[in-house]
Parts: sequence; structure tokens; C-alpha cells
Amino acid sequence: SCAFTVTVLDTIQPMLSPCPADIIIFLPVDTCDSAVSWIPPGASDPCGLAGDPVPSELPGTVFPTGVHTVTYTVEDVSGNTATCSFVITIKDEEPPVFTGAGCPQNIVVPNASPCGEVVNWTLPTAMDNCLLDTVIATIQPTDTIFNQITTVVIRALDASGNADTCTFTITLDV
Repeated sequence: SCAFTVTVLDTIQPMLSPCPADIIIFLPVDTCDSAVSWIPPGASDPCGLAGDPVPSELPGTVFPTGVHTVTYTVEDVSGNTATCSFVITIKDEEPPVFTGAGCPQNIVVPNASPCGEVVNWTLPTAMDNCLLDTVIATIQPTDTIFNQITTVVIRALDASGNADTCTFTITLDV
């Protein structure tokens, strides 16, 4: 007589289907995030699943502006795993707004020196519905101005790349 052992190995991954398609949400005015819902994928395996698919985020989660990846993972009774992922993009299209007095008024410097003038002015503030990134100007409030007419461009930029721009001129009356 003889005896031997037969080991049957399950090396086939379980199936997740259908994985949700990528989702793009354009935010309404004055909002910075959005609850997003989707239909979770189903799972199957010929030898049996160890449990339900586990998501990295649940349907109905509130996502802030930006790009987010949601991943589902499922395991079968033999320890094989499968994953599927989709991308949720939350887009903020509302630009920042200059606040207070806004952009400075045009400035005329009488009796200006032909060698240039330091012209003091105040950089305006801005606000954004989500996250203001920066307010920058082509000429700083304490820079020396040499040209007879200089156009200053100020740009407020938010974290989503939306911008508001304003301009004013500085005139040196020599």
C-alpha cells in the first residue's frame, strides 16, 4: 500500500465588479466640500469570500476640494486579495475676492525725483470660499519706482488655482 497527500491550492484572486467609475464634482458657490455617494462594487470568489469588500472611504463621505482615491479590498477564504480603486475629484471653481477697499486707486506722485521714488501703498487682502493661497503683486509696496508710469498687477490665488486680478498705476510726475 502507499499513501500520499494531495494539497489543493486556491491561487485565484477574488473578483470585485463593477468598480465605480471616477467621479468629478463641481462645487456650488460658497462651498468647499461635498458628500459623495456611489454604489459599492460586488465581490465573488468560486471558493468563498472571507468577508465583504472593505472601502478606504464609505459612500456619503464628505470630501474637501482636491483629488481623492477610494480603494476597495476583498479577501477570499484562502487569503487571496483583490482591490479596485476610483478617483473622486472635488473642483472649486470660485475665485478669491479682494476685500475691504480692494485694489488701490491709481497713485500720482507729484514732484517725483528723476532718480526714482519709493511709493508706499497697501497690498489688498483677499478671501476665498475654501482656501486662499497667496496674494502677490508685480511691484511690492516698498519698491523703488523708476518708470514714469508703472502698472502694478495684484493677483489673489486660491489652493485650487482660481485667481482674481486687479491693477492700478503709479505715475511719477517729474
